[in-house]
Amino acid sequence: MVNEENSASGYGRPLLGRILGDKFHLLDSKLEEALAYQREKGGRLGEVLLHLRLLREEELLEGLALQFELPWMPQLETANVDHEMIKKVPIGFSRRYRVLPLRHEEGAIIVATTDPLETVALDDLRLLLGKPIKPVLTTTVALLACLNRVYDEVASPAGAEKVMEDIAANESLDQIAHELDEPQDLLDATDEAPIIRLVNSVLFQAVRQRASDIHFESFERGLVVRYRIDGVLYPVLTPPKHLQASIIARLKIMAGLNIGEKRLP
Repeated sequence: MVNEENSASGYGRPLLGRILGDKFHLLDSKLEEALAYQREKGGRLGEVLLHLRLLREEELLEGLALQFELPWMPQLETANVDHEMIKKVPIGFSRRYRVLPLRHEEGAIIVATTDPLETVALDDLRLLLGKPIKPVLTTTVALLACLNRVYDEVASPAGAEKVMEDIAANESLDQIAHELDEPQDLLDATDEAPIIRLVNSVLFQAVRQRASDIHFESFERGLVVRYRIDGVLYPVLTPPKHLQASIIARLKIMAGLNIGEKRLP
């Protein structure tokens, strides 16, 4: 997010306002409004545009990617993140500076960031990881969602997916159904029955990732569990269809509902 004055010939780059006008049809009158506010209040042009709601963050960051000639990655996948490399970077550092190392590529480390001018943090990563840094731009929502999921996977490799594998390998549904007992507080649960562990794991991981909602969605071939993080729904687990009844029963027991009632949630 760059001052309009600092984004021209001094850096050999085109004006940010011109890019946003060409790419996203930002009107000259709106740009002048933002520049007037910037002259009076100070701050970066990008921050001012967002504050005045003249532009969406995705549009601003894509414009900055064009200005700084950086790759634009609106979505980040945890499967493409080097988990061993993540272990070397404190989560507090990544969250504070909005930077996330992704992978090694051609002798350098690809790092997602939301600010191309966050050069101090990028230089710290270069020293910490011992290789040159190649930044890519992404949105705050995408970066934080991926960051939360990756660090959760690093901290808890035996999460819900591992529990589901254990169920498939070792447990029968009849046994699971008989082990579903009286309601209890999640924090006091000590029963290690597979379905109980699966549901507990889903809930614990949602808390760690600061999800506001957990969605259990039933489809023809199975369930999909989604977390809502920063207003966006992300799929996190796809239990097989034959576990649906037991998962729903466990959720009903925890909520104190009648598991014998099939017509209501």
